[in-house]
Amino acid sequence: MQIEADARGGPVEFDLQHSANEVRLTGQVRGGWLNLFRGREVRVRARVPREFSVHVTTRGGRVDIEEVAGAVEVHTTGGNVDVDEITGDLDLRTTGGTIDATEIEGDTEAATTGGSIRLEDVTGDVEARTSGGEIRIEEVDGAVDADTTGGSIRVSWTATPGGELRTTGGGIEVELPEDSGVQLRARATGGSVNIDDDLEFTGSSERNQAEGQIGPGGPNLDLRTTGGSVRVRRR
Repeated sequence: MQIEADARGGPVEFDLQHSANEVRLTGQVRGGWLNLFRGREVRVRARVPREFSVHVTTRGGRVDIEEVAGAVEVHTTGGNVDVDEITGDLDLRTTGGTIDATEIEGDTEAATTGGSIRLEDVTGDVEARTSGGEIRIEEVDGAVDADTTGGSIRVSWTATPGGELRTTGGGIEVELPEDSGVQLRARATGGSVNIDDDLEFTGSSERNQAEGQIGPGGPNLDLRTTGGSVRVRRR
């Protein structure tokens, strides 16, 4: 494991501990939290073996992680989270920024109260929550549970679709793979429900709600919005 640290504005104390199967790095600004408001800036870069699980907790900054084969857990209260090329489950949480993740092989949990969530090329189930932005999930192979109170939701599946999408601040748009099917339930309070003609929908349909089967049927897909419209179409 290689570590590079750069502290601007004053001294920072680091403590590195390791055992047979764990490495723990702890950093603390000398002089307490008051110094964070005096232009103090800390950057840490750690290089680990590719097959390595990572747990990062910070109270004041951005977190970037890439090319790891292991579980990744990130908790930050002051910045964005960006992860790429991960083979393993993700648990990403921030209260002050956006979450971006690409090329993920594993289940993903992402939650923020202060920004948007963007996931791309995910093999595994997804759970996404935000109260301050949109949710965009592109090329996902797995069930999706997404909820936002501050924006729209867009999901594009590459394999069997399914899950539950909810928003109170925008519209919902989903793309289904060719020849796939779902049991659809869609409701738009303040908007309309639009299902493309080539999806072979059978069931009941009104201006702001629809319930029935698309194609050959399959898993449940529940779409609910207050403040926007719903659109369902093919990729």
